[in-house]
This record gives sequence, structure tokens and C-alpha cells, in this order.
Amino acid sequence: MKRKPNKRRSKNIKIKRRNKKKRNISRISNKTLLKISLMLFVLSLVYLVCSSIKLPELPVRDIRFEGLGHLDHMELLGKINISKDTNLLDVDLMKMREKLLDEPRIKDAEVSRNFYSGTISIKLQLRIPVALISSNGIYGIDREGVVIDGEYDFPLITGLGISEIKTGMKLTGAKLELAFEVLDYVYSSNLESFASLSEISVGKPKNVVLFVGKEGMQIRLGRGNLEKKINKASAVMADLNSKGEKAYYLDLRFGENRVIVKPKK
Repeated sequence: MKRKPNKRRSKNIKIKRRNKKKRNISRISNKTLLKISLMLFVLSLVYLVCSSIKLPELPVRDIRFEGLGHLDHMELLGKINISKDTNLLDVDLMKMREKLLDEPRIKDAEVSRNFYSGTISIKLQLRIPVALISSNGIYGIDREGVVIDGEYDFPLITGLGISEIKTGMKLTGAKLELAFEVLDYVYSSNLESFASLSEISVGKPKNVVLFVGKEGMQIRLGRGNLEKKINKASAVMADLNSKGEKAYYLDLRFGENRVIVKPKK
């Protein structure tokens, strides 16, 4: 005959198990709290020690610029705002570099410090203009399309259709790239006939027009095969100069092998 389970005994066992679990959890919680308290104590101690340590006096003795070019030395010193009594350890080189790059004429900057000599060295890479652009004023522009203020003697790019220009703007667009394509070839080929290139008109992309010389002779390139057309125009201009002749325009819109010359009488 089977014995019936003792319900009261089973209930007591379950209660004991629950109590044991609670005690275990309580032990774990107490251990965790103890570890956290110990960590906080150690961190507080480290903070107090560090805050009481006085940094060594390492004053900035000199700030040297390399690659300054036409930029004003004092203007840049004002921009980085570092005096010569500043502790070298307090100088944030990354922030200093960011301040320098706010100047549109600076393409890149490398900043370093020398604790032995107390010197901050700043190596600059300036933006180099390749042309001029005009809208609400005349500005320089580098090969990346960044607008630079200043006075430069470069060909003027016209016909971009930009209503307002500001220093530091980065310009893009098919017309600008077309003008750069012409400039890249003219500068790289070092063609003597284009040494006096004064303007590149890209207002009508299907008819790129160059203006050369004091009298502004037109060279109508049209579109396509620009390098070959520029070479052909250079040869024709050299021939005209050798003969002492001048022309109103050269028209190469009908192919690089066909040049229409409108002579000046």
C-alpha cells in the first residue's frame, strides 16, 4: 500500500529552499556593493592625488611658422591665441590646427611641440590659386574649387553663373571643371603662345572661348578635343607672330585640323 506524500513536509522543504536562495542573493549583493564601494574609493583617491599634483612649468618660449608665404604672422598668432607664458602641457595641438584650418588660404597644417626647447612648430601648406573668378568681387580659386581672397595675376574664368561668392566657399560644377581642364593643359604644356591667356569663358559649354594677349584675341574652341585644338591654335598664333600679323579670332569649332582666321587689317 502506497504512502501518501506528507504535504506539510514538502511545504517546509520549499520554504527552506527559498530562504537559502534569498541568503545567497543577499551574499552576492553584499559582495557586489563592497566591490563597487571599493572601486569608488580608489577612483576618488586617484582623483585627489592627481588634482594635488602640480604640472611642471614648461612655458612656451617660441612659436615658429614654416611655409607662411604671404600670410601675416601676427594675424595667425592672434588666431591660435597662444601666449608665450602658456604651459606647453596645456596646449591643445588639435584645436590649434582646427583654428588654423579656419583660414581659407591654409590647405593643411602640421603642429608639433618640443619640450626641450619650449617651441611650438607650425608647418603650413597654403592653397595655390590657379585662376580668378568674378561675381560680387574678384577672388582667387584653387584647383579644388576653394575661393581665396587676395590679389593675383591669373586668367579669369567667366560664365559660371554664380550670383554671390564668399571666401572659403568650395565651388563645383561642370562649367568649372571644363575651365580647369583647359587650365591644366595650358599650364602643363607650357605653351608660349598662351602665356598671356587672360580669360576662359565657359558660359556656353558647347563653345569654350579663350582670350589671349592685351588686345584679347578670341580662340573659339567649341567642344571636344580641347588639347588638340589648343595645340593647333598655339601653332597658328606662333605663325602669325613670325609674320608680324594679328587676328581678331581663331575659330576651331569645326575640328582641330580646320582653323578659321579672322585677320586684322
